[in-house]
Amino acid sequence: MDVAVLGGTGTIGRVVVQELAERGHDVRVLSRRPAAGPGTHFPVDLRTGEGLAESLAGTDVVVDASNPASPRKDAAAAVLVEGTRNLLEAELAAGIGHHVQISIVGIEAIPYAYHRLKVQQERAVAESGLSWS
Repeated sequence: MDVAVLGGTGTIGRVVVQELAERGHDVRVLSRRPAAGPGTHFPVDLRTGEGLAESLAGTDVVVDASNPASPRKDAAAAVLVEGTRNLLEAELAAGIGHHVQISIVGIEAIPYAYHRLKVQQERAVAESGLSWS
């Protein structure tokens, strides 16, 4: 299976990429900057959507482990909410079969700004029309 991992160079994404590669999947590592490790790197910017169409062409599944580099609310919203909408639009255009969203169990009950943004991200995925987990 061909799997694209958004945030594939980050804390969670690196582990996902490694596990998928070990299981024999073709892995695309989508991130702003390349890093050493398995998979083929594709430069993307969720905030602008740059690189998404090219990196998703022919992909079966997308795992979104992206996270903002800055904790500032506006920077986090640009990645988690607007960036997710850009990603979902590109996935629909590419005919992606399934979207996996990394999130936090029970997050809707935690009253922090970051967590409210993650809930908005989850809502965007649920309302996207894509098959998702």
